[in-house]
Amino acid sequence: MTAWSSLPKLIFKAANTLPALMSPLLITQTASTTRVFVTAALLAWGSIGWVGSASSAEPGQLFAERLESMVSRMTETTYQAQTEINEETGSLKCDCSGLMSHVLRHHFPEAYLSVRGMEGQDRKRPLAVTFYETFAAAGEGKGNGRWMQVQNIMEVRPGDLLAWRKDTIEQGESSGHVGMVASAPIVEKDGRVRLRIIDSTRGPHTNDLRTAESLGVGSGDMFFPVDQKGKVTGFYVRDGGPRSTNALAFGRMVDLAEQTSEVADMPGDEKFTGLDLKAAEALADKRKIQSRVISQDGRSIPVVMAHTPGRINFVVLKGKVIRALRG
Repeated sequence: MTAWSSLPKLIFKAANTLPALMSPLLITQTASTTRVFVTAALLAWGSIGWVGSASSAEPGQLFAERLESMVSRMTETTYQAQTEINEETGSLKCDCSGLMSHVLRHHFPEAYLSVRGMEGQDRKRPLAVTFYETFAAAGEGKGNGRWMQVQNIMEVRPGDLLAWRKDTIEQGESSGHVGMVASAPIVEKDGRVRLRIIDSTRGPHTNDLRTAESLGVGSGDMFFPVDQKGKVTGFYVRDGGPRSTNALAFGRMVDLAEQTSEVADMPGDEKFTGLDLKAAEALADKRKIQSRVISQDGRSIPVVMAHTPGRINFVVLKGKVIRALRG
């Protein structure tokens, strides 16, 4: 990779690090301006052909760029359970899991369909606890290879997600929280680690532009006590607030790119891998399995919100199925 092709990544990294290094009094005045500048810079870079294709960047970086861009162009926001997001008008009305799910299913459908768990299976889209279950399972080697858990907080980076679950989950109530890491980790004088988080919330964080009267999508700082190995031992939604010890996990999308995988969600699904698309669709029809393409030659195809366990989804490259998953 040339020095020129690396510059967009350097701009993006600097933009997410600088606000965290500045005085807390300046963050609320500079963070939004910085994000707007970086979004414009990246778009300008792309317009003259120096930004590589989507497949040349890590998925977490692309996720962060997409969400930062949405926030910088936001015109209105409300915290609500129903997801009503219009990227063109800048209207972002959703809860935390609705926001993350929107970006995933529109731009990273394979990762979206891989957010799975035992809790909340009656819901048509992943909940905060589902994200937590996915990251925790990946850390135990029980995932499907499309997500990994980041166990040392000093290794997290913009585009990683964090999720925590409530100890007791009541029907119809919040199951926890999920948001995106939007800065490099900063160690405070007291040893806690500070991260800027983008999320949709009813409770603003530290250095947050949101107020009690304007809740919804935005960003702010959270604080995390850690042990000597960098493992989180609790967290503060805002500085000076109560310490929470709810189970928390950081997750990162795995860049599978052109990798071929025969990991099967159901017995026999590995037979689809390696077939050309027409043959794969014919085999699905023969088995009476609903099928669809969610990625073709590196171009993601948005999927609907609902997971359908029996449906099989194809990732296609040069006319052949390289990966297949249910959902």
